[in-house]
Amino acid sequence: MPIIAAIIGCGAVGQRHRHNLNRLGYAVRTWDLEPSRATAPTIFQALDGATLAVIATPPEFHVAHTVQALGMGVPWILVEKPLALSPEEAEPLRDAPGVFVGYCLRFALATQLLPDAIKRIAPVRLVEAVYSERVETRAGDWLAECGALLEYSHMLDLLIHCFGMPEVLASSTVPDATVALLNWEGPDIVDDIVGTLRMDFHSPTETRLKVIGDGGVVEWRRDRLSGPGCDDAVTENPAAWLLHEAEELHAVIKGALSSPGRLCTVREAMDVLRLAERLR
Repeated sequence: MPIIAAIIGCGAVGQRHRHNLNRLGYAVRTWDLEPSRATAPTIFQALDGATLAVIATPPEFHVAHTVQALGMGVPWILVEKPLALSPEEAEPLRDAPGVFVGYCLRFALATQLLPDAIKRIAPVRLVEAVYSERVETRAGDWLAECGALLEYSHMLDLLIHCFGMPEVLASSTVPDATVALLNWEGPDIVDDIVGTLRMDFHSPTETRLKVIGDGGVVEWRRDRLSGPGCDDAVTENPAAWLLHEAEELHAVIKGALSSPGRLCTVREAMDVLRLAERLR
């Protein structure tokens, strides 16, 4: 008998999750705020008996729908990013078991190769992070609610993943953009690292992390990684990131993995929200 998965939210991302879970052999039910897009008439019918729930509704509903799934006894839940609109809003999920957050850029091949590339140029001195994309053609009131800071919070997750939580020396944040000066220091860092961050809805599409160290320069982009010991081009379909995320979650559910590995935990996602608060 196939494992039942519930997709809560049937927009573009929810449909990609549905496709991937179908490929992995799940029987998928869907529910959406717009009934015509769903296969189940109520969220409770979609969640009933499900082993896995994917929460892909607008961010303002993430916590409430996750709490509903937990209340229905769903043991495994993947919440699309951001986990919530603030750390305080996410607090009810802090210790919830079996909940992960969809920072799928962790599964990009360039991201997986990045930590070793950074070690090759250590000690690191400077970091330059950019995540931008024009949003004129993208619909959704949730863009205004999240702002560039949370909509592009993949970059915040990547910075914390690579260097730990930074100190925010200066920041200017409006809904459409964030520009900040960051600093990292600690026992695992030889010298202070200074970083700049820009995230906005106005510039042409650019996702870039440049890391400058005594041993050279590493530049990460979604599809390539350049620098000492790197091959530059990474041949990969971006759609693979969500599939690899689903495959790793499936392995955890089946007991083939004893730890979440690359999956983003609730506490890690709350660190992203805390950094966003500091930047505000």
